[in-house]
Amino acid sequence: MRDISLVTKIHAVCLSENINQGKVIIACDRKSALTKVGIGGTSARIEEKQQAFIYAIKHLLVQLPMKYKLWHVMGHQGNHKELLDMNELFRSNVVVYNLAKNLERN
Repeated sequence: MRDISLVTKIHAVCLSENINQGKVIIACDRKSALTKVGIGGTSARIEEKQQAFIYAIKHLLVQLPMKYKLWHVMGHQGNHKELLDMNELFRSNVVVYNLAKNLERN
């Protein structure tokens, strides 16, 4: 669900702010999610309940008015390194993961 939410938000910002060019990197720490939308090699098996979400993500990605790159980042980097020792994508992943974890607790 997070994946479609992110792509939907990027699409909505492009529409509302009249963005019709540029580049965006969408980083994800779940390799299987990237594989299911066709990135990173062979296709993963898609459960029937996921088919609508996968189709919606692919559809929105095609409609983005900018170039995009889907990028896999290793999860749980915050357990092994300090934030200052990470590159921007890893650091962002840790920050977003911690925010999501805090939201789930509340």
